Amino acid sequence: MAETTETSDKGKGPSGDGKAKGGGLMGLLVAFGGVTVLALGAGLGLGSWTAGQIGAAQAEQQITLEADATESTSNYGGEIGITAVEAVVTNLASPSNVWVRLESAIIYHRDEVENPDHTAGEIRQDILAYLRTLHLAQLESPSALQHLREDLNERVKLRTRDKVDELVIQALIVQ
Repeated sequence: MAETTETSDKGKGPSGDGKAKGGGLMGLLVAFGGVTVLALGAGLGLGSWTAGQIGAAQAEQQITLEADATESTSNYGGEIGITAVEAVVTNLASPSNVWVRLESAIIYHRDEVENPDHTAGEIRQDILAYLRTLHLAQLESPSALQHLREDLNERVKLRTRDKVDELVIQALIVQ
């Protein structure tokens, strides 16, 4: 029988001279380093571009806000004053175990109201009398706060003979 000898191609280069192919681990590290540098450059470029866009948008928004602040319109002209009305705490007409706390302030022209603290005290008494006539159902509807505000402003204008421009409700607590 004839013996055949196997020749192994392991470790032979393309020319078959027995030398191993170069690169291996070193080539992998070089390729990995190149991709890392490329990703770093792309991230740096994209980050700086995005930061520039954000900075420009913030500068534009700041200019817009400053322009809006100078153009703010007020319903009140001249010398206006704001005086806080002491908090009113009372129970409702029905059910009588439900309590209401209302904090408010009045807005007025300074030259029309001579003694704003005295006026605020009178308004507080009117608010107290009005709140004691309310029922809980009148405060439960979706438009209840608007109706309460309109009713109280009407009473304030009657009490002060239109010297007070508005009663502002700052807080309303029902418990």
